[in-house]
Amino acid sequence: MAHFSILRVFYRGLRGYSLDKQKEAVKKCIQARGLGEFDVKIYTQVKEDDGERECWVKDLGEEEIAMVARLTVIPHKKAKGKRRPLVDFTVTLAQLTAKNHCAFLIEAESNITSVDGKPWEQLVEWSAERVASGRELSPREGARIARVRWDRAEPGIVDKWASPLMAKELKLWTIHWRSREFKNAREAFAGMPDDVRGPIGSLRTAQKIFGKRCPNDPKAGGRPPKAKKQISKRKPRK
Repeated sequence: MAHFSILRVFYRGLRGYSLDKQKEAVKKCIQARGLGEFDVKIYTQVKEDDGERECWVKDLGEEEIAMVARLTVIPHKKAKGKRRPLVDFTVTLAQLTAKNHCAFLIEAESNITSVDGKPWEQLVEWSAERVASGRELSPREGARIARVRWDRAEPGIVDKWASPLMAKELKLWTIHWRSREFKNAREAFAGMPDDVRGPIGSLRTAQKIFGKRCPNDPKAGGRPPKAKKQISKRKPRK
């Protein structure tokens, strides 16, 4: 079971939501989630028919993470011979969140993912209303709503695991993390089930949550350190 290491980001410039603003939101989310070491693949839709979004959707693998600054950048604008934006939004989102299509989808602006349950459902409903109305937010309105959505979003994954409500789970998966069954941290992280490993996202974040594996401690798992070679202080004889 491989750990996540590839992040595929899709951008589409919209009136009132420039590419620069989208990149700021993505950068902030990557920093907040500890994804800085990921291999980031960028897809930017410049023209409606350049096929960048289709390439983004197609290139995603089941062990890769998808990201957009805002869900409303996903649908194509209404054009001759194409389906309506809301239909396009619904169909494409269903494809992105289908089982085994990708690990999960992140909306950078709110830091909400497709595996977050009710918060995700509320986000999709809100986004669908924006797509249906055909009106994008102004920069000022977008910034205000983004702040509210960040505040209402679930706490960061590291803070969430540090909560007293997660004490039982933290103890259980710390034992797994330090198990001698695994040769190193990478194997321990890969050995976690999808519903645990997915929201954590990266090996670096797992290390922040569960701490070091402590290879010098036989109870903590990992390979024991090699014994140092003793150097004789006696002068060799001829």
